[in-house]
Amino acid sequence: MTKTNIKDTPTAEAPEASRIDKVVPLRHPVRTTLSVIFVAFVALGLINVAANPRFEWDVVGHYMFSSQILLGLERTLELTAVAAAIAAVLGCALALMRLSHNRLLNVISAGYVWFFRATPLLVQILFWYNLGALYAQISIGIPGGPGIVLGDANELITPLTAAILALALHEAAYTAEVCRAGIISVNKGQGEAARALGAWVSSEGAGF
Repeated sequence: MTKTNIKDTPTAEAPEASRIDKVVPLRHPVRTTLSVIFVAFVALGLINVAANPRFEWDVVGHYMFSSQILLGLERTLELTAVAAAIAAVLGCALALMRLSHNRLLNVISAGYVWFFRATPLLVQILFWYNLGALYAQISIGIPGGPGIVLGDANELITPLTAAILALALHEAAYTAEVCRAGIISVNKGQGEAARALGAWVSSEGAGF
């Protein structure tokens, strides 16, 4: 009968850390050297630009913080916030229409997205700004029949209104595709679980 040395036999109670070698991070001398060279070139470029008197940084600072520039910045932020809010609501509605089983709603949404994504934004801004040249008055009603006149086009479509319409309608087309992609990416099993809980969701994500 052979005797076994207990000290040489591994036990299950031994701590896990004692059986794992020390982890040493892998060194990348070439990558580190290239990173240092890149940072040095960027720093030298910034110093060169900052020290060049021909840039006339004092003049740049004077005009950058002038009242006209700050007013333009404020107006830009306002347009961005309003257009983004309108585009978010309209884009979600268009995404649901695109996923709808109703053929008419599907075609309307697809046509809207195609048109506003294919048309340059500058063209849309010019169209809304010059709408008064095509329609002197804006009214709601049957074409060629009676309608309700809302007012003069030049008074209703101001430069600010034209910018909001162009930005919101253009951004809504892209938002619709983002929302539609997010709805489609939901796993089929999660959609079935949501329907089991009474959620208004179909197998394709739309509820109508």
